[in-house]
Amino acid sequence: MQTTQETGPTTATLDVARRFAGELKRSDAVVGFTTAQQALATSEATQALLAEYREAHQSLGWRARTGALDPAEAEHLNSLQQRIQSDPRVAALQQAQDELRTACQQAADTLSESVGIDLATSCGPGGCG
Repeated sequence: MQTTQETGPTTATLDVARRFAGELKRSDAVVGFTTAQQALATSEATQALLAEYREAHQSLGWRARTGALDPAEAEHLNSLQQRIQSDPRVAALQQAQDELRTACQQAADTLSESVGIDLATSCGPGGCG
């Protein structure tokens, strides 16, 4: 069996992929992810919290990235991280990401079986695998 790298995908394979993409776009997993992402993006409180964390982390520079902070700085960053993790919009987005990842993995398995190509291996990093 030839791979897509040798000959390119067939028309039938592309049709299956297009149908799949359309179905995935309308799936509960994608709709849930999009909804959670929009809720996070439009929440002024969540955005302010994320901005505060980014600013604190950036201002501490390499020391924050390497863990070389004094106790007060470390406590401040830890406090911000805990507040972020307990934010309901962040939690909802993380759950939606997990559900979308699972849906993509299941879909990739189904498509792989259907077209005879291991999509997770073919697509490499950044795909649904």
